[in-house]
Amino acid sequence: SKIDSMKQKEDKKAILKNELICSMGCTEPSAIAYAAAFTKEHLISNEQIKKIKLSASSNILKNALCVTLPNTNISGIEMILLLGIIKCNSEKRLTILNSLTLEDIKKARDLYNSTNIEIELKDNVNPLYIEVEITTANHHTKTIVEQVHDQIASCEVDDVEIIENNQIEIEERKTESISFDDIYSFIENKEYDENLMNEVRTYNYQIGEYGLNNNVGLNVGN
Repeated sequence: SKIDSMKQKEDKKAILKNELICSMGCTEPSAIAYAAAFTKEHLISNEQIKKIKLSASSNILKNALCVTLPNTNISGIEMILLLGIIKCNSEKRLTILNSLTLEDIKKARDLYNSTNIEIELKDNVNPLYIEVEITTANHHTKTIVEQVHDQIASCEVDDVEIIENNQIEIEERKTESISFDDIYSFIENKEYDENLMNEVRTYNYQIGEYGLNNNVGLNVGN
């Protein structure tokens, strides 16, 4: 029916928009920092943090391990976690690391020296899986980001679940229901958001030019 067709068109637009979310720097560090910030925001006390634990899929750990954070010479998963906690503004989502200051870095290093940090590989989970736990003397909070880099799958405060996001499975079913012909028609008929595509093109072009003209990362551009 016409209504079903319109709904599928909107679903495809939403999926495309979700896949093209803007991120400052590599996406995996931003997602880890986002999860850490969200967890810190839901601690119910200002007690000193005793332990921070990250459990993540191999994909996440591999892609975050050696990435240099934007506008710094810092890399390492521990510092990503700590800076997310220091920034503590999850509403920024994947742009949470785009305004790091020297003071932020100093605070993160101070926290590193006073906190037990544990990082472990989580087997048999979604390729995109991030679980952050923060423990103080009397309280504990755990957040899971899964399947989408800035989507909270669940959050527990002192072993009580306060968020359980069933939207993940719904979005996955939407994606699975779209065929190759649907996608081809979507592109041929220019049903996508042209402003969004122009924005993505501009960002990627600027990133590519910068990579060609500067000494960054592994110098893949050169």
